[in-house]
Amino acid sequence: MDMEKLNKNQIVLLTLLVSFVTSIATGIVTVTLMDQAPAGVTQTINRVVERTIEKVVPGQVTTQTVVKEVPVIVTEEELIVKVINEASGAMVRIENNDGVSVGSGFIVSDDGFVITAAHILGHPAEGQAFKIGLRNGDKATARLIKFSSDNDIAVMRIDSAELKQLKDKLIAAVAATSTEKIAWTALTFQTTETTPGQTVIALGSPDSGPLNVSAGIVSAIGKSATSTTASVIRTSATNSYNLGGPVLNIKGKVVGLSHEPGLAISVVSIQEFINSITTTS
Repeated sequence: MDMEKLNKNQIVLLTLLVSFVTSIATGIVTVTLMDQAPAGVTQTINRVVERTIEKVVPGQVTTQTVVKEVPVIVTEEELIVKVINEASGAMVRIENNDGVSVGSGFIVSDDGFVITAAHILGHPAEGQAFKIGLRNGDKATARLIKFSSDNDIAVMRIDSAELKQLKDKLIAAVAATSTEKIAWTALTFQTTETTPGQTVIALGSPDSGPLNVSAGIVSAIGKSATSTTASVIRTSATNSYNLGGPVLNIKGKVVGLSHEPGLAISVVSIQEFINSITTTS
C-alpha cells in the first residue's frame, strides 16, 4: 500500500485498526502470563482488584449511596508487632529456689498450665515447686507435672488457689479501670508442622525487664542431634535469651519451643508430649 496515496480518513482508520490488533495481542499475553504466575501472585492481584471495586446502591430519585472499598496493606512488620503485643501476656519467667531466674516459659491454658524447656530447670523432680513471674509483676507457685529430658519439654501448673487469686485480682482490676486489658493470657498451638521459609518470632522473658524479641525464618525441619524422637525447627530466631519461650508464626500460633540457639522443639513433638500426659492422667 502506498502511504502517500492515503487520504486523512484512511490514515485514521488504519491507526484505529493497528490499535485494536495491539490491544487484543496485549490481552492474550496478559492472560497467558497470569495463568503461568504463581498462585500467591494471582491471589494478591485478585484481592486488590476485588477490594477496589465500586458498589453503587440506588437510593432516592435525587440521591444515591456510593460505597468504595479501599485496600488496606498490612506489612509483615505490623503483623510481628501485633503478635508480640498479644502474646506478651502469656510470657513468664521461671525462678529457682533462690529466686534466681533460670529462663522463660509460657502459659498455654486458662487452667494455668505452663510449658518450658526441661533443661533450664536443672535436675528437676515431678511435683517440684517453682516460682514464676508474670509480666504484670505478679508471682505464683507452679509445680512440675511432667518433663522429658529427651524432648526437652517440661509442663508445670500454677497452684489452683494462687490461680484463683490471680484471676480474682484480674477481674477487680478490669472492673476498677473499665478496660478489657488483661494481665495474662494463654497461647494456642498451630495444628500442623511449620514449613521452611516461614517467618517466626521467638519471645523470651529471662528476667523482670523487657521481653526479648527475635525474628527469623524457618530454615529446616529435622531431628535433634541430642534426641532420638524430638522434631526440631532450625531458625535464627532462637537464642540464649529466649530459651524455654515460645516460637510463634505471624498469626500468633505456637510452632515451637526455644531449645537452644538456632533450634526449637517443633509443635508436633510438643503436642505429642501433652497428649501423653492427657492419656496417662
